[in-house]
Amino acid sequence: MSNYLLKSKKKNCLFLILFVIIGLYSIHLLGEFSSAKGSVTGGNTRDKVFVMYAGSLVKIFEDVIGPAFQNESGYPYVGEGKGSVQVSNLIKDGFRTPDVFVSAGTLPMTKLMNTTPPIVDWLLKFGSAEIVIAYSPNSAYSDDLEKARNDEVHWYEVVSQDDFKFGRTDAELDPKGYYGIITAKLANSYYNDSSIKNRIFGEDRNPKQIFPEEILKTVLETGQLDAVVA
Repeated sequence: MSNYLLKSKKKNCLFLILFVIIGLYSIHLLGEFSSAKGSVTGGNTRDKVFVMYAGSLVKIFEDVIGPAFQNESGYPYVGEGKGSVQVSNLIKDGFRTPDVFVSAGTLPMTKLMNTTPPIVDWLLKFGSAEIVIAYSPNSAYSDDLEKARNDEVHWYEVVSQDDFKFGRTDAELDPKGYYGIITAKLANSYYNDSSIKNRIFGEDRNPKQIFPEEILKTVLETGQLDAVVA
């Protein structure tokens, strides 16, 4: 999975690793920072720097990066997290004009590079991640999930049980959503079982499983779900 950054003229879970799909975090620059909105406007007053980022990064941006940037630079920080495809659409359609966009996945930036004129000019990779199943130790299925983590049972047998509450993001709005679907389809081939994807997800946009990216982890930690794609 991938995260990107665009710049203008932004403990309670266990993990079961599935596959590395794609993805490298990338930085996208749209001009020199000196020409960004966050320039000095007079005296010691500075404009706010508006950062939009992949919803899964809300904690790191709001608790760590945002405050650190503000303290170091003197520019007030304002952040907003949503699914990366959703953010890309908001920027493309003119509903948001962030100074910085940190995106998960290549598609959100490709959409912005393919505009006329391009909104994004070039990319710089800076990190990567794996697609995993994150699960709560308080889940009724935590023992089975722990066995899956230790390769004692197949993970897909656990998460496809009838009463298992599985959460993920919308593939139309968030790269983690479509990477999760890709992972499940790869599992069909890897385990030579064409039923796995449908057994664990149902339809691609199964409304029983879809949650906004920025609240998915919270929904898991509060016990409303047994596991999520993370």
